[in-house]
Amino acid sequence: TNISMTFSPLPESNARAISYNTSVNGEDTALEELRDFISRAIASRMAERLSAGQTVKWTDNLTFVAGGLEYRPGGFLGRKPAVTLPYGEYHGYGLDQGTFSIFRNGVKKAVMTESASAPNFFPGFYLLQLLLHIPNPAQEAADAGEPTEPSQ
Repeated sequence: TNISMTFSPLPESNARAISYNTSVNGEDTALEELRDFISRAIASRMAERLSAGQTVKWTDNLTFVAGGLEYRPGGFLGRKPAVTLPYGEYHGYGLDQGTFSIFRNGVKKAVMTESASAPNFFPGFYLLQLLLHIPNPAQEAADAGEPTEPSQ
């Protein structure tokens, strides 16, 4: 598997981008942990900008806006114009074989798909988690191997 990472600086920093390319056989846990660590740090900065009222670009086809997630659905001849999915109508996501899908309440089919290899995918994915996926304490405790309190 060929892996390519490009870290683009904020425009106002006047810094140069940093690129890293490598090939791995199978999975590389250390690289995945690095990707996740950096993505979470970027997602935190994205969350600050969004809470300050700024629009935050996720990928070329996804943007976080104050009232929802703006996406460009696929069409027969390319992408259609942007549509805003209000956060209250967001139903969840799917991630299968490198394809990310977004679902809307009341709609069975995904309203939009994006490649998980799209630039900036993972930072935006972690921002989505921060914004719309409330942690389940029982599941987190089970994942950590801790006992949970029984439901009443």
